[in-house]
Amino acid sequence: MAVGLLGPFEVRVDGRAVPVPAGRQRVLLAALALSAGRVVSVDALAEALWGADQPHDPRNAVQVAVFRLRRLLGPDRVRTVPGGYRLDLDRACVDALRFVDLADDPEAALALWRGEPLTGVPSDALHRDHVPGLTEAYLAAMERRDPVTALADLHELTARYPLRESLWLGLLTGLARTGRQAEALAGYDRVRRLLADSLGTDPSPELRRLHRELLDADLAGARSGRGDPLPVPRQLPPDLAGFTGRDADLAALDEAASGGLVPLPDNGSGGRAGAVVAVHGAGGVGKTALAVRWAHRVADRFPDGQLHLDLRGYGPDDPVAPDVALDVLLRALGVPPKRVPAGTAERSALLRTRLADRRVLLLLDNARDADQVRPLLPGGANLVLVTSRSELRGLAVRDGAVRHHLHELPDTESVALVRSVLGAARTAGEPAAVAELVALCGNLPLAIVIAAQQAARYPDWALAESVAELRAARDRLDALGDGTDPATDPRTVFSWSYDALDPDAARAFRCLGAHPAPEVELGAAAALLGQDTGPTRRLLDRLVSVHLVGRSGPRRYRLHDLVHLFAAERADADPPGPDATARLLDWYRRTVDNARIAAFGSAPVETPGDGGTFTDGAEAVRWYERNRPTLLAVLRHALDTGYDAAVVRLAWLLQDLQSARHHAADKLRCADAAVRAADRSGDSVDRARARFLTGCAQHSLGANETAIDWHRRALAELPDDPGLASSIRSAMGLAQLDAGDQAGAIESQSHSVRIARGLGRPLRLAHSLLNLAVAEDASGAHARSADHNREALALYRAESATYHEGLVLANLSENMLALARYDEALAYAADALRALSDVDDTFAVPNALIAHGRALAAVGRTDDARAAYRRAHDILDRADQPRVAEAAELLAGLDAPQPARP
Repeated sequence: MAVGLLGPFEVRVDGRAVPVPAGRQRVLLAALALSAGRVVSVDALAEALWGADQPHDPRNAVQVAVFRLRRLLGPDRVRTVPGGYRLDLDRACVDALRFVDLADDPEAALALWRGEPLTGVPSDALHRDHVPGLTEAYLAAMERRDPVTALADLHELTARYPLRESLWLGLLTGLARTGRQAEALAGYDRVRRLLADSLGTDPSPELRRLHRELLDADLAGARSGRGDPLPVPRQLPPDLAGFTGRDADLAALDEAASGGLVPLPDNGSGGRAGAVVAVHGAGGVGKTALAVRWAHRVADRFPDGQLHLDLRGYGPDDPVAPDVALDVLLRALGVPPKRVPAGTAERSALLRTRLADRRVLLLLDNARDADQVRPLLPGGANLVLVTSRSELRGLAVRDGAVRHHLHELPDTESVALVRSVLGAARTAGEPAAVAELVALCGNLPLAIVIAAQQAARYPDWALAESVAELRAARDRLDALGDGTDPATDPRTVFSWSYDALDPDAARAFRCLGAHPAPEVELGAAAALLGQDTGPTRRLLDRLVSVHLVGRSGPRRYRLHDLVHLFAAERADADPPGPDATARLLDWYRRTVDNARIAAFGSAPVETPGDGGTFTDGAEAVRWYERNRPTLLAVLRHALDTGYDAAVVRLAWLLQDLQSARHHAADKLRCADAAVRAADRSGDSVDRARARFLTGCAQHSLGANETAIDWHRRALAELPDDPGLASSIRSAMGLAQLDAGDQAGAIESQSHSVRIARGLGRPLRLAHSLLNLAVAEDASGAHARSADHNREALALYRAESATYHEGLVLANLSENMLALARYDEALAYAADALRALSDVDDTFAVPNALIAHGRALAAVGRTDDARAAYRRAHDILDRADQPRVAEAAELLAGLDAPQPARP
């Protein structure tokens, strides 16, 4: 449905006019449409319908009016909501609301205007509250149009609103630009007299300044024998026809440049610094397209012209020197070549003089740095819009520039860009292919347009086929390249930024290309570079300043996916050194080991050295979660580059974190890589470890018999390593227990404990005791299980292994519950939750919550039990864990009869 209020009242449904009877139904619909999607109170509707002449029962009368309107529009269009009524209609379907929303696009807004608002809507209240504002918005939009194209309308509007000076300013400017100097001068004289007679005031400073220019132009024409107006440069490049989205960025530019869009008062108080707005971002992100689109939107606010200059800061040619740029600008402003001074400082001064009393928009595209731009700043009431791959920090610090960082397109706007190239018909049926195309291009506008244009060459193909080619390309940069036009080749565009780097920054960029994932921590980058984090941070900051790298956190950096591919190419062509990968793998192994220690109190595996550190277990787990994709990529990189021992070591270190977060698929990927690496190296310990890891991964996936088989293979490979043998026996016992073999599980766990008692490794013994206790509890030997749990608890507490302390306390709670010792069960469960209070995982915490809930339910505290089960259920549900079904059953069973407390 569409409601038309800008002119004669009209309603259309599916493009067909729907007659609405004149009178209260029109008033009611208009009142609701003016607040479409929002609640309108009954009092407000009554005021609109009857004004001061209210019926005896306004609420009932409004209900009757709404009932009649629903019969016309359908039962679901007008909703009864608390406080009043709401019309379920998008703002864009009401021309008056869309008109207001299009304030920054006057041509589009004015296309909606059909005449006097609310014509045919008999409501004094609505006319009083809405018509003045809509009329003001209409006049403001008219004032923002190009005065040349709006001349006919401006003639009419100055007659209707003779005291509105801004309309006269547009009319006289339009007349002057079309060479009608005499008419413009006559118009000024007319408005001057009107203001003097009606208000006793002089024209505004803007009108007086325009009058002086008209007189100067008229005099210059008389001296030269011509009547031409002074030249006004109109140099903006054509607007991009396929420009899509960027509404938020355009609004940000409006806000950033607001100071430069307000005319200077002519009060003799001196000028002020002109507005400078710098749009910075990576190559191919669309800086120039955005700047040109915005410049066209505001061009009419700069009656003295718009200048444009490509400074060639990044590209195949040398950057434009400031003195050359000034020469070009001065000539465009009418300075004869012989009068252009020789020096940069003199030319800069002349530019400021030339533009001191003017309002010009100066678009400086592709700037290299602040030093190139600074001499070109004219000050005054002018606005300078700069685009650059550099952050132009100096321009902000010294010259007050407002900077706007242009990022990649959001997903919705990226999809819209693909649609603008390929058409709605071709993209509508393949949303998954469109989404994948966007993802493969990393939401970079240049790459999206190239990929979409390549798909457009084959209109008979399914879009998915073109996307599959892009996905399968061995080198995506080759697939997106265009040898005929370097400016549209992402590799070439990126190379312009790379070629501008100094040698140290270029080496740092190549090192980031040697990192197997686009996101890298400061410590990992320092490891690749073979230096401390201080100098590494300074080097990366230089890459950030030219948008080859972005910051993703206080000590984290990220390359765009395509930029990372380009960096990897550079690293392959000029490797960072033979030891870089070894240093990187060492850093990741030590960091993962530190995370294990912080999260679980585990015994260290790696030797001390450089690596990330953590203040507590929660921080360690958050680090692991964020770095999951990177850690898998590092493992694959180690496998691909032949660091076989590092593959097995890293997979071994990751298993505790993966188990705690139920990342079974990750465990299996790591285990598979470990098996390949160990089999290639032939190391017997690594072969046993890799098979043990595979057994653990299969158990996590529920493949218990397969897990047992892999553990047996691990034992068969095992050399004389009792510690590893104890771990394998214990893990095999867990798989046997889940496979239903309680006796076999107890035998394996008992064997593991016997081995561990002779190792002198308290944590290994504690783990084996804990797992033995689990098997015993499942077999009904609750007292024996409790004894082993208590022995494990003492060992964990002695080693400050808080995480595992929480695990064993929860198990003790289950033991006591089975032994009908409810108070002890409740105490153990509460202690478990306290031990795990700072832990964020999806295994130990819900395990303790369920134990606590069971104990609470046993002592009759049903509401508290329900809360514990609900917390466990929510954690398991968010993590998509199978045990969520158990939590749901416990919740459902709370209302069933509970065992009586002895």
